[in-house]
Amino acid sequence: FLLKTILFLRRDCSNGLLAIVLILLVQGSVFANSSYASDKIYKVKAGFLLNFAKYVRWPNELGESIRLCSLETNPFGDLLSALEKRKVKGLSIKTAVVSSQVVRESCDMVFVPSGSKVAESLLLEFEKSGLLVVSEDGDSGTINLFLKDNKLRFAIYHERASGSGFNFSSQLLKLAELR
Repeated sequence: FLLKTILFLRRDCSNGLLAIVLILLVQGSVFANSSYASDKIYKVKAGFLLNFAKYVRWPNELGESIRLCSLETNPFGDLLSALEKRKVKGLSIKTAVVSSQVVRESCDMVFVPSGSKVAESLLLEFEKSGLLVVSEDGDSGTINLFLKDNKLRFAIYHERASGSGFNFSSQLLKLAELR
C-alpha cells in the first residue's frame, strides 16, 4: 500500500505534496508505535503494583480492601480499574485517582506518575504515615520504577521502607535493586 501510494504521488503530484504525505505517514507510524509501547509498559507497571501489594507486609492494619491510587493523573487508562477485579491476600482492590490533599485518607499505596509536581518532602510524609509510595521519577518513593537495558526494573529504598514500617518478602528483595 505504501509503495503504491508513493508511486502514485510521485507520478501525479508535486514533490512538495509527496514530501508532506511521507512525513505524515512516518509520523503516524512513530506515534502509533510509541502509543503501543506506552500502553504495554503501563500494563507491566500495573502488574508490578499488584505484586508489590502481594509481597509487602504493611505497617498498618488494612481494611477490607487495598486502596491503590494514582496521584493526580491516570497514565494506566482502563488498566487501573481492571485491577479491581483482582484480590490480594484475600482483600479486594479499590482504585482511584486522587489529589495530594486526600492521599493519606484515601490510599494504602500511591503511584506517583512521571512529571508529578509533588514535593519530595510530601512523599516522605506519605511514607511515614504508612503509605507505600511507588514512583516513576528519580530517587523518590519507597519503590522506584525505571527502565534499564530496555526492561522495566524497580528499586526499593530499604531504609525508607523499614523506617516507615514496611517489610518486603525475600522474593521481592531478590528482584529489586536495593538503594
